[in-house]
Amino acid sequence: MTIHKAKGLEFPVVVVPDLGREAPWRAPVVLADRGSGRLAVNLGRLGDTALTTLHWADAESREIQRVDAKALRVLYVALTRAERGLVLPVPARPRREGLLPVPGSAPRRTDRPPDRQDPELPDIAGA
Repeated sequence: MTIHKAKGLEFPVVVVPDLGREAPWRAPVVLADRGSGRLAVNLGRLGDTALTTLHWADAESREIQRVDAKALRVLYVALTRAERGLVLPVPARPRREGLLPVPGSAPRRTDRPPDRQDPELPDIAGA
């Protein structure tokens, strides 16, 4: 099930994968810049010359901020669907920065059991 379809629903345990991965930004050819009320156009490059409208950089910057804000809202929905357990698997060494920073050298505590164990959830402390 996607995060979008989960809005309004709750589940005993929720797994949110791919937190250490960031999708590459691909600028569209035309941006409807809501901030200025203008259309911004990017036709690529011709040699060393960028073929863009005058306000392309500002429009692209605002669009990236808008997309990032939407991603955070969707992440919030995903994180708040869990009733009892939330699993956030992340790679030990992310290839790129993702939504959440992953400390590469943070030690894992495996020498003691968790402070509170829900009897209805499986014991994964030894896994």
